[in-house]
Amino acid sequence: MDYDLRSQEIEMAVAKVERRAERQADEATLYKTYVDSGVLSEVSDTESQIIYGRRGVGKTHLLYFHRQRVSEADPHTLYLIVNCQTLASGLTGISSDPAVAGRMFFEEFLNTLADSLFDNISRLELIQPGRRNAESATLAFVETINQTGNGFDFRNTASTLEKFRNAADLNKIYVALDEFVSIPEAVQPYFAEYLKRLFAANKNVVIKIASVTYQTKLLETIDSRQIGLESGADIFGDINLDVHFIWDENQEAVQLFFLQVLYNHLADLLGWDLSVHRDVKARTIVATFFTQEKCVQELVRASEGNCRDLFNLFKLAYSEFKRDPRPGSSRIGLEHLKSASRQWYRIGKLQNISGKTRDEEFLNFLIQHVIKERKARTFMVHFSNWKHPVLLRLLNLRLLHLLRTTWTHPDRPGEPYYLFTVDYGCYVDLKNTQSEPEADLFFPAGDKTYDDLVPLDDRRSIRRIVLEKADLDRFLV
Repeated sequence: MDYDLRSQEIEMAVAKVERRAERQADEATLYKTYVDSGVLSEVSDTESQIIYGRRGVGKTHLLYFHRQRVSEADPHTLYLIVNCQTLASGLTGISSDPAVAGRMFFEEFLNTLADSLFDNISRLELIQPGRRNAESATLAFVETINQTGNGFDFRNTASTLEKFRNAADLNKIYVALDEFVSIPEAVQPYFAEYLKRLFAANKNVVIKIASVTYQTKLLETIDSRQIGLESGADIFGDINLDVHFIWDENQEAVQLFFLQVLYNHLADLLGWDLSVHRDVKARTIVATFFTQEKCVQELVRASEGNCRDLFNLFKLAYSEFKRDPRPGSSRIGLEHLKSASRQWYRIGKLQNISGKTRDEEFLNFLIQHVIKERKARTFMVHFSNWKHPVLLRLLNLRLLHLLRTTWTHPDRPGEPYYLFTVDYGCYVDLKNTQSEPEADLFFPAGDKTYDDLVPLDDRRSIRRIVLEKADLDRFLV
């Protein structure tokens, strides 16, 4: 079907695309629009796990899809998703002492858990009317958590939760903690310790934690004693969504994935058939919205592996198209995408840099030292320095991106180096400024492809672009 992109139908559909899974009122829509990149096979139905990923990469959507899949496979399960942002909002006067604050957060979590049990009693009784003791078991759980006094009675609390499971005739209870990053990093190990004491010994309870990759701390050693959840023993941190969407390393698969994501979200609003083959979905998006396939490639590259950024860039590019006064403009073109990338870089990423750090200075250093002087977007960092604070902060802000590939320096064989890439939007923002690299250094003389694209790095030259620890330390506060 040939759509008029300036029609009210298309305009409303683009506007209604929901960028945050937790704000989607209809959970059935979340289930229908989910696209599996291959990560679903890594989500265990029996083991407690951490789901890592930067903001907007799809952790919440994955949790809701997994809940639907588990519930359909076995109605005798209860899958509770707790948004940790609500825990923080429910507390007043949070202590500066991490141990005390951890206790406060955990008490709020238990109250939220109790509310969730009550909320699900009616649904459980509809499935099997004989579950009449679930309410009294829940009341016993509430009474237990309200009698914590000076210390948690983990044994009794776990026992009453198990009584609820038996009374409700449940095979398993899943407890998913979304937005775990909302709990202060210093507090996280204490909160994790309480989770371990309550749930670790119960094989009928499965924990899922969704958290930001570089802002999660589940284990800490205090006074020679470890507290928290140990990865590989108490919980498994083997799911990292960031590594599934790196365009530089798997271009065709990543582009196809993002085209399916766009199709599914728009199809639900435009009445398109969600059952068609993924290749049909990809062709439909390209033919309907873009002047050429190169536009899609640049949209996906600019998204830097992040679904929420994809939606924001798509919406901004569509708005730029709508404002384009040229009569021949009927689809989203490269100029619209470049403008959208520049806007999103400035309003969605750059302005989030904290004034309490020297991160903006470090970013300017990268612009001058890597992009302008060395004619690249990508640089190398020794494996011992890749978690340096100035790198992690820009990674969390999505101003830097970590590639999955590790390389070796030509002069230091055997020592792995991590590859970091400066954000696509940053390069676009430099175009037509004094800091823009000479394009002939990327493309053969006379090739004007660079007018439309952010150049692809020559990986051979990157081997000589190394940031040492001294370079990073200069920008510590």
